[in-house]
Amino acid sequence: MITMIKSLVILLLAISLLLPSWQPLAAQIDGWGPAFQLQTAPANLQEQTERINQIFNECDQLMRSSRFDELANKAEETIKLSQMLGDKGRLARALNYLGAAHFYRGRMKEALELFKQVAIVAGEVGDQLRQANALSNAGNVLRNLSQFQEAIDLFNRSLAVHRQIGARLNEATVLRNIGLLYTDLGDYDRAEPYIQEALRLTRQLKQRALEQASLMSLAILEKRRARYQTSLKYFEQALALDKEANDLGLRGELLNNMAEVYGRLGDYEKQMKLYNESLELARKVGASYLEALVIGNIGEVQMNLGQHSEALDSLTRALVLMRRLGDLPEKEWGIDLSIARTQRALGRNDEALQSYRAAIAKIERLRENAVPIESSKATVIATRRDPFAEAVELLCTLKREAEALEVAETYRARAFLDLLVESRIDIREDLSEEQRKREDDLLKQISTIQKELWKENLSPEHEQQLKAELAAAENTLEVFRVELRRTTPRYAGLKYAKTLGVEQIQRELLDTDTALIEYLLGEKQSFAWVVSQKRVTVALLPSRKEIEERTTPYRQTLIEKASTLTLRQALARFHHQSRDLYKLLVQPLEGAIGPNKKLIIVPDGALSYLPFETLSSGSASQEQYLLERFAISYAPSASALTSIGSKTRGPSGAQPKLLLAFGDPVYSQAATSARATTRGSNERPGERSTEEATPLGSYSERGPDLISLPHTRAEVTGISSLYPRQQSQAYLGRDAREEVVKAERLDQYRYIHFAAHALIDESFPARSGIVLSLDDSSKEDGILRMIEIMRLKLNADMVTLSACSTGLGKLLSGEGMIGLTRAFFYAGASSVAVSLWNVDDRATAELMKSFYNNLNRGLSKDEALRQAKLALMRGQQRIWSHPYFWAPFVLIGE
Repeated sequence: MITMIKSLVILLLAISLLLPSWQPLAAQIDGWGPAFQLQTAPANLQEQTERINQIFNECDQLMRSSRFDELANKAEETIKLSQMLGDKGRLARALNYLGAAHFYRGRMKEALELFKQVAIVAGEVGDQLRQANALSNAGNVLRNLSQFQEAIDLFNRSLAVHRQIGARLNEATVLRNIGLLYTDLGDYDRAEPYIQEALRLTRQLKQRALEQASLMSLAILEKRRARYQTSLKYFEQALALDKEANDLGLRGELLNNMAEVYGRLGDYEKQMKLYNESLELARKVGASYLEALVIGNIGEVQMNLGQHSEALDSLTRALVLMRRLGDLPEKEWGIDLSIARTQRALGRNDEALQSYRAAIAKIERLRENAVPIESSKATVIATRRDPFAEAVELLCTLKREAEALEVAETYRARAFLDLLVESRIDIREDLSEEQRKREDDLLKQISTIQKELWKENLSPEHEQQLKAELAAAENTLEVFRVELRRTTPRYAGLKYAKTLGVEQIQRELLDTDTALIEYLLGEKQSFAWVVSQKRVTVALLPSRKEIEERTTPYRQTLIEKASTLTLRQALARFHHQSRDLYKLLVQPLEGAIGPNKKLIIVPDGALSYLPFETLSSGSASQEQYLLERFAISYAPSASALTSIGSKTRGPSGAQPKLLLAFGDPVYSQAATSARATTRGSNERPGERSTEEATPLGSYSERGPDLISLPHTRAEVTGISSLYPRQQSQAYLGRDAREEVVKAERLDQYRYIHFAAHALIDESFPARSGIVLSLDDSSKEDGILRMIEIMRLKLNADMVTLSACSTGLGKLLSGEGMIGLTRAFFYAGASSVAVSLWNVDDRATAELMKSFYNNLNRGLSKDEALRQAKLALMRGQQRIWSHPYFWAPFVLIGE
């Protein structure tokens, strides 16, 4: 625990050093309107000054005791007195009290306008501290209004000021607010360091009320992670500070959240007791916002207890109260969901469907307003799955299969679809020289830190500091890019792609030989749609849990490398599991698939790790893989597939050159004598479930164990020989360097091929990359990382990542896999060929030469890969008949 806290301190300290220094905030508040008008000072100036100071003391007491109605009255009085005195300093303070009163009573729009006025007035008198506080307060209102992009911008600006002037208590408040924002977005890993650092600062400063608030924030974070015992521990620590903190409003909020945890643990009596206490406190202090939340939560308990009429009454009252307070989609969607569930229990299916759609529409707005970082946009949907899944289930029950698929598409890969559209804008064209230099410097800083982490004999303390500095530099780069997006005119009129309806899918994606299969795994049952040009059907499948329990051991069998001695037994065991999984996932769809020759598969959850080509429909005596019947490709969603294929940099076939390839990178002197049989590092058993296993080797401690890949040279040479010399370019050995990739005119090539080791980081996908030649004298670190790939300009029909596990990454519900594949799509590729596990070096070289030869003969990409797999499987090397050798590569995209 001490080590974790120490690393958090280092991380936040590093972030503070990297944040841009404070500059006047006039540009931020320029459009916020004029400040309050002042009057000429009265004759009895001294008397009125003493009076206003006395009222300010009363306001402080009212704030501490959460008496917000009285606070509002006193604040209005001080505003009038400040105007009469002509005192802008006191006016800013008075406006802040009124803004706080409105905020805690749930009057968000009024509070926002008042905090803007505070920022303006404080700026006019040069009060940096109060102005920065006002920006933070305005950001917190915007967070509650789910306007996350504007909120994070204000928080970052406020944080920079507080750090420059040494206002550590205020810094802690902003850090906590940022943590709460990322918690709202479901981006929990990003939220935790901010809240932990806020807690550390408040304890150091012995500020019990803010310490209690920080503990409550951690408890809410753990509650959202479904770590209920840990959440309860933090809630109890927060309650222990109650007497010292003496904040009735905060206590009411704490009890409301704590009650939910007891409900999750099955203690409904304790849950209702805490809800009633919280409701009493909310009404006592005039916190209408909290009152609405608690009434809605009580309605959910009533629903769970089967008291449906009472539940519907409570939930409807809560929604009416919430809507009176303003536009609060983050709080309303959960109430809509509970109303839908209650209506469904009462048999009112049409009304339930309307309520589900209302919840989904509000979640859509949260996604649209999310911080434009892939992880945050993705987690908004991933952590709010229930309305989508339950609406799909209801529509299927009502035999409205096409509508059900359209709802499923609104849930699929939405962050990917948004960022794919944004990636078509070359933001660097609008950057000033200073901004370009700033971005380049940050990327170089990240590379420099990475190279330091590769060094031998680092002390644990130095390594921990470097990791914290790396996280800080990455955070600063994201903050910088968020700001660029906010200030770039091209984004203002950007039109995001909409999800497709069934008729559009049939018209735009499918021909007479192609069917699309889309899976959605549910808690009670799962769904699989088959869409052809003429019809759409749906099959009901077992629950997510059952499918995962069957898929996980199958994948484990797939990735176990067989030998010539164990081949027969390995194939027998594999075929048995393969037939069972076929019956589970494909057999119910056979009639709908019909005579089609091509399949586009949109997987979900654990199915993202599964090459469907390996499923077998034959008998024990005569196996028949799906590979032998269909050419198969994959997509994050049907809607994303249309955007992936729509280039803006040039039509397919317009590239003047055909192939750019990189292979046989040099990793170290020792590597020249060592030889790898697989293109990746060893897995670390026991750290992850099989479903999430990833070959990181020892990288998390120092760097991947890299040895040379001799067959990649033959692979690249063989592929290159298929194309005219003037239309292809290959870089081998020491020439296969990161700076060479960045210097090439990548948009000139139809096919781009990397044959090397890969580094996959599921926890931090942006750090995943392709490991090219490592050279200490280079300015680059040798790893072409995801954040760097996204800056490349491609117009490639296909990028092939001929390395280990390049199709893996961070798997999020609904969103799919976040990793290298997406980075190349953002850069402009139409399709990406990637691997799902550690690949055999020699077998892969043979597969790739056959694959490109098939492309050269005019076969489509999916059919060319299919034929290459069949050739390997049926070839002279008997061991290669095992799917471990021929099945790891899949085609994703167009």
